[in-house]
Amino acid sequence: MEIILAVSKDHGDNFEIINVSQTQNTSWNPRIFLQGNNVHIIWNEKMPVGVDIFYSKSEDGGKTFHPPINLSSSKNESTDGALLANENRIYVIWQEKYNEISEIFFSTSGDKGNTFSIPLNLSNSISNSQITRDASMGFSNDNLFIVWYDENARNSDVYLTHSPSRGEWFYPSINLSNNTGNSIFPQILVENDHIAIIWQDNTLGNNDVLFRQSLDLGTSFGNTINISDDNVESLLSILGPQIASNTDEILVMWEKTVGENTNLALKSIPIQTSTRTSQNFILESIKNNVGVMISYDESDLKSNNSTIFTLKFFDLETGDDIDDIQYSFSVVDMEGNSVESKYIQRLSDSSDIQEVIFPEV
Repeated sequence: MEIILAVSKDHGDNFEIINVSQTQNTSWNPRIFLQGNNVHIIWNEKMPVGVDIFYSKSEDGGKTFHPPINLSSSKNESTDGALLANENRIYVIWQEKYNEISEIFFSTSGDKGNTFSIPLNLSNSISNSQITRDASMGFSNDNLFIVWYDENARNSDVYLTHSPSRGEWFYPSINLSNNTGNSIFPQILVENDHIAIIWQDNTLGNNDVLFRQSLDLGTSFGNTINISDDNVESLLSILGPQIASNTDEILVMWEKTVGENTNLALKSIPIQTSTRTSQNFILESIKNNVGVMISYDESDLKSNNSTIFTLKFFDLETGDDIDDIQYSFSVVDMEGNSVESKYIQRLSDSSDIQEVIFPEV
């Protein structure tokens, strides 16, 4: 079984058949992403030991393809990949059976698919992690977001990880569902500062479609909303996508089962504009190996008012939190006058809080 692409240059009247995988091994589950004249394709391929994720690209609209690249290159079973491209960057995730459990692995290319990074384990879980194929990744303004769900003995939860560096490193994942039910099949939509995520959940007994969004590019998330909100079975697909948007609204579609009948349901959700006043930015240390994210609320920046600055320290290369930090904290006004200075601050974990009261101007 091969990966075959049919290409038409005359609006579908005639097709040229191209063998993309070019192998004697069994190949299946292809995924395609178009980017101008660039055609990116990934697939599963059975190897003498295990299953691997392969990638190939065409730079001439599908006329010819580069030799396939083995992205996973392991002796495990790597399957069910997903693919996203933006400018010169290509992002690939897949499920890999590792130490008897399924993990989510990631690899990226910064040179249009000529070479790829060493696979990174994003989930690092003690339970099985699964992705919803074609709706697991979203990208905006150098920020990459990836969702999956973890299955454990108690329930399943939806997780999100975020890379502010186009996939160079990731923040630790966060649990978005965090309830007692089984939360599965998450799908993500990212546009500008807006992130919308849906998933299937059975906390109330029957399966519902839940919705959660961020208006500030993942800095914070609103409450979880049940958008199906009935007593019938509301189901999402393992493939996706079932979430999209236009100028004014987010559209979500799912299967609705009543007795022996199955229908399609469509929900329109107005796109909200951000009312966020919080800000955050990232600074590097003098030695360029430690980063600090500083967050605050703009509405607190008033004379004689307490402003809270939250500091979070992390490794700029790996994104991991850094404990046992010693640092100095100072704030100056627009004219360079000192407002607050605190030297040799020590903390045993990765986060700290500093309070500043700005004087009357």
